[in-house]
Amino acid sequence: MSLEGSINEEKEESDIKIEEEPEIHLFSFSKLNKYFIFPFILPILCMLINFVLTNIFIDKGLENIHQFLTSILLCFSYFIGGIIYKISVMYKKKNITIINESRTNSNSSIKLIYNEGDNIPNKNMTKIWLFLFLMSILVSIFFICGDYFSTHNIFEERFYFFIFIPLFSKIILKEKIYKHQILSLSISFIGFIFILLPVIFIISKDDIIINICLFFASVGYSFFFILVKHLTHYYYVSPNSCLLIVGFCSFLLTLIYFIIYSLIQNKNLSLIFNTFYYSKFEMGKLIYLYIFLVIIFGSLLEIFTFLSIYYFSPTLLMVTDIIAPMVLYIKKSIEGNEILSNIILNNIGYFLVLIGAIIYNELIICNFCDFNKYTKKYIEKRQTLEINLLNKNDNS
Repeated sequence: MSLEGSINEEKEESDIKIEEEPEIHLFSFSKLNKYFIFPFILPILCMLINFVLTNIFIDKGLENIHQFLTSILLCFSYFIGGIIYKISVMYKKKNITIINESRTNSNSSIKLIYNEGDNIPNKNMTKIWLFLFLMSILVSIFFICGDYFSTHNIFEERFYFFIFIPLFSKIILKEKIYKHQILSLSISFIGFIFILLPVIFIISKDDIIINICLFFASVGYSFFFILVKHLTHYYYVSPNSCLLIVGFCSFLLTLIYFIIYSLIQNKNLSLIFNTFYYSKFEMGKLIYLYIFLVIIFGSLLEIFTFLSIYYFSPTLLMVTDIIAPMVLYIKKSIEGNEILSNIILNNIGYFLVLIGAIIYNELIICNFCDFNKYTKKYIEKRQTLEINLLNKNDNS
């Protein structure tokens, strides 16, 4: 081997060593995709919906109809969200078609080919419809139970999301759980213990049954998020189709439930027919504005939720989903509705959960104890290194 060749090999080895050296900083940040705007809009929409439903309906004395109206409006928001998203997709396709036709008319050699779905693999329509119907049931159950939960001492429902969304992602989506994700889940678990402590001390026997229902409803809703990803990526069902079908079916299921409930409870359909009468009696024509706001905010919330799941992962919702209750609790604390010990425990808990969620989704990367080894940033870095090595070997 020549002296020049040996020097070049030593140089290549030194380059590799330099590139493989660990980060000198304990923490680093990943590069954010432009579509990250989708999940971070969710907390704003959640707070707007909460403001309309809680501070308007409940404060105006509409507790009796609140459960029916809230559940119906939120389910209907899925359907409207699907329509809005469908219109936007059709408008986008129309523009692309016009561009494609202009290129064809100009004898351009570039042609755009679109897959209309005729030859899509895994298009088992029976399974798809079963999944969509199951998703509709899960949405209906979660929204119907929502108001029962709000009147009792309950554990934070997001505690179950943090457990079951990663678990279902691993089982159904075959996503691996790496070392940095185990760290984040451990931090979040400690945070949720702080959040749950104030509830544990005041929980009663009546609350136990409600918390059991909350557990199953939250597990079901976690499963729903995973099925959205599963259908859109494995069965190639578009997000707007999921929104439309789930919205329509969950609306019907929820309406059927309340019709049966009203017939059993009141021997008539007064719960259904008197809802808007009492709403208008209490708030006048403003009720229609409030209903419109709930539907619009709810529709946008579901659109951005589905887009976040479609472009990223259901686990990303764990970051943004914790922001809304955290801000609402801070607001509640400022208003003086909480005792000091609860404020301290909850704020520590929410902070730890948020940190854990950020680490899980690699917005912050820990550069110690190999916590960064299987993050997207460093996997891509190793891939780039291997490509460079292959190119050098080909050129040698």
